[in-house]
Amino acid sequence: MFKKMNLQTRMMVSILGAVLLVFCSVMAIVINQSRSTAMSNAYQLSEAEARDKASMIDAELENALSVTRTLAKNFEGFDNYPISARRSTFSMMLENTLKSNSNFLCVWTVWEPNALDGQDADFINTRDSDQTGRFMPSFYWSDGQVMAEVASIDESSPDASYYTIPKKTQQETFMEPYHYSYVEGGQEYWETTVSVPIMKDGRFLGVVGIDLNLNRIQKLTAGVKAYDTGYGMVVSNDGIYVAHPRTEAVGQNVIEVSKENGPMHNAIKAGQVFSQTDYSLQLETDVYRVYVPIKIGETTAPWSFGIAVPLKEILADTYRMVYVFIGIGLFSFLIFSLVIFLIARSITRPISLAASGMEQMANYNVSFGVPEKYLSYGGEIGLLAISIDKTTRNMRELLSQIAMATQEMAASSQQLTATAESVSANMQEVSASTEEISSGLESVSASVEEVNASSEEMSASLSELASEAANGSDTARNIESRAELVQKDSQEASDLLDKLYRELHEKLNQSIAEAAVVEQI
Repeated sequence: MFKKMNLQTRMMVSILGAVLLVFCSVMAIVINQSRSTAMSNAYQLSEAEARDKASMIDAELENALSVTRTLAKNFEGFDNYPISARRSTFSMMLENTLKSNSNFLCVWTVWEPNALDGQDADFINTRDSDQTGRFMPSFYWSDGQVMAEVASIDESSPDASYYTIPKKTQQETFMEPYHYSYVEGGQEYWETTVSVPIMKDGRFLGVVGIDLNLNRIQKLTAGVKAYDTGYGMVVSNDGIYVAHPRTEAVGQNVIEVSKENGPMHNAIKAGQVFSQTDYSLQLETDVYRVYVPIKIGETTAPWSFGIAVPLKEILADTYRMVYVFIGIGLFSFLIFSLVIFLIARSITRPISLAASGMEQMANYNVSFGVPEKYLSYGGEIGLLAISIDKTTRNMRELLSQIAMATQEMAASSQQLTATAESVSANMQEVSASTEEISSGLESVSASVEEVNASSEEMSASLSELASEAANGSDTARNIESRAELVQKDSQEASDLLDKLYRELHEKLNQSIAEAAVVEQI
């Protein structure tokens, strides 16, 4: 199909096709590069934002941990307190700590048997000791009032991990978040527990801990905004959503939300930075997520703070730039197309005119002329226009000469015809003379026969025979004279025909040569 296009269309398709290919390639490279740059910047900004918000959550958790550490340090110096006032003094410390921090749900301590004062037997079932006399006071909020109770513990139960883990590891511990109510049928809280072991000379004495209300963490996280609609979330070390804008997700494990979150879960558990792109049920669009660890004190189970940012918001500036680029590109392409059209037309119009002229010459029409404006062109176009113009002029001149030669040939033909008619007349005259000679010969033959037939009469009439012979001699001379005249006329006619033949032959050869030139052109 491309071969059937005219020259102008071919030029337009070829040049604009190449330009469009280059434009699309450049645009693809620019878009890809811009997208990569935007995503890279978003990764860095999102990670920086996540670290900043992680520090905020860490500060909140560190506050609870710091208070717990202070209590643990005080309790480690129990020898500085009178033995008789230790239990009451430590209970008062716990109660005052709770009253000073409204975000704390419960402040408690659990000691090993007889580790505090060696007098457990003297405090059985008292205000701050259980049925064995073990020191385990606990203070919690209930309807705005601080309530006291004695904790109960079964170290063989998984629910006692708030005590058994720090006892085993002898390190600070943040428990996985859980729901708990301090009063049967009362308000249930979403909380966690921070536990600090009480150590003395390398010996484990007990644990002091604080139950922290995670509602505060939820509020802090809800206030996080990334870009326009991005959000924050807090995930525990075991992959439990501590805080999330989608309320029903709080308390769920990331694996329960999506099995594709396995790598994320492993990274969070290992305290590593992790990022991924997936679908957000909250925003109902693809988002970029980044998680950074929340390293709380000396705990070995760090939590993680995550930020989810919609990809469309990350790439919004890139898309705007692409739209501008495409708009400018299309406008430039249209301008370029117009320029190419004008250039192609200026080049192809003389060529089209030349092709038309050659077609007319092929049809024996040389009456057309090349417009004067094309003769002033430079380069190949001007040379082509001048050549075609010169060719048409030469052909018109040649055809004019051929026409003149044809007319001369016609005149010569007429002259030849006249000469032929003259020769024909002369031949008729010769024929007539020949017939007359033949008639005379027949007469002589008759006379001879007559002489042969009557020799006797010939002898008798000798005088008459002599007279007849004289008459025959006159007739013969007359025939000879006429024969010579006929011979002379024939010779003249032959010379004339030979001359006419040579002239006609030369003119015919010249016409043939000129016709050959025409055929060559």
